[in-house]
Amino acid sequence: MVAGYALIRGDRKSCGCLNRELMAVFPRTTHGLSYTPEYRLWRNAKRRAEDLSLPFNIVVSDVVVPEVCPYLGIRLHPSMGRANAASPTLDRIIPARGYVRGNIQVISFRANVIKSVASFEEFERIYFAWKSQGHQHERESA
Repeated sequence: MVAGYALIRGDRKSCGCLNRELMAVFPRTTHGLSYTPEYRLWRNAKRRAEDLSLPFNIVVSDVVVPEVCPYLGIRLHPSMGRANAASPTLDRIIPARGYVRGNIQVISFRANVIKSVASFEEFERIYFAWKSQGHQHERESA
């Protein structure tokens, strides 16, 4: 996504749609997926796997971006720059297993950050403390 003022000032010539349209007519790759969110997630995961010496055996078609985050229920929106809370990210369900079939899922950036910094026990403690303070009722009535 490009800010409108960048287009008006001439800093940018396109919001990114032009690149996608050109790639449809003049693809640089044989798979034609280079500008899709699935390909970007796959490519970045491949780099991380190499950097971290993790197993990697997925292909682009293994990466399926749902409309909403399965954990938080927020609508996913691919970002064109820095990730935001609703950006899709490729999660390793069991981190040590790496990026292998059956061990990946696409979730929101926000869910991935939360998931990566807290243990299950911490989630439980926070949830039960939060619920005991009446927050569950507030959320349901909102």
